[in-house]
Amino acid sequence: IGVVTLNCAGGDVDAALEPLAWRPDVVLLQEAPGATELMMARAAHEGWQSLCGLDPAILARGSITPVAVDDRQAGYICAADVTLPHVPSIPTFRVVCTRLTLPSLRIRIWRPEVWSDGAEARANREAQMRAVAAVARTGVEAMPVIVGGDFNAPTGDSLFRILKPDFRDAYPEGGAGWPNTITNDTPMSRIDQVWVSRQFEVESAWVVRTRHSDHRAVVVDLKLPKPH
Repeated sequence: IGVVTLNCAGGDVDAALEPLAWRPDVVLLQEAPGATELMMARAAHEGWQSLCGLDPAILARGSITPVAVDDRQAGYICAADVTLPHVPSIPTFRVVCTRLTLPSLRIRIWRPEVWSDGAEARANREAQMRAVAAVARTGVEAMPVIVGGDFNAPTGDSLFRILKPDFRDAYPEGGAGWPNTITNDTPMSRIDQVWVSRQFEVESAWVVRTRHSDHRAVVVDLKLPKPH
C-alpha cells in the first residue's frame, strides 16, 4: 500500500492532487480543499474517491466507508475504512487523518498569560490526540490501521506517547534521507508523520519536496507480511 500525507497550504487544489504523481493508494490531506472542490478535482482521476472533514480529508484509489466522529472532532479528524479492489490480497483497513491545532506561539515568556495560554493549548492538543487514538483503536483489533497527518508537533514530543504501543512511527523503521517536512524550503521540523498498527511492515519511507505547498510530503510504502 502506498500512502502519502501532505498539508495543502490552505486548501490549494494543486497541492491536494500533487501526491497522485507518486501513484499512491491512499492520500491523507490536511488544510484540504472543500468537499465539492476536491470531488471535482479528483473526478479526472479514474477510480479515486474522497472523504472530507472540516480540515482533513482522505483520498483513496478504492472504496471509502466513513467512520463516524462527532461534530467537534470533525474539525481535526477524518476517518474511513478503505478497500482497494485492485489489491484483493489486502483486507479493508482503517485510515485516520488529522491536523492538530497549533501550539501557543506567543514568545513574551515574562508575561503570566503566555504560560497560562500555553498550558491551555497543550491540554487541548492532548485531548485531540486522545480522540485521534480512540478512533484508531476502535478498529485495531479487527483490521490494519494507518494514522497520519500534520500533528503540529515535532518528533519526540510526548503527545505521541498517546499513540503507543498500538501504533508506531513509520519513518524510523523504513525511512531514508532528510526526514523533516516544514517548511518546504527550509525543513527544520518533522511534524507530518505516518503511524501504523502492528499488522503492517514498513518497506520504505521518504520525504519529498513539493511544488504547491509550504510542507513537504511524506511517502510511505507498507506491506502485510501474511494474508489477513
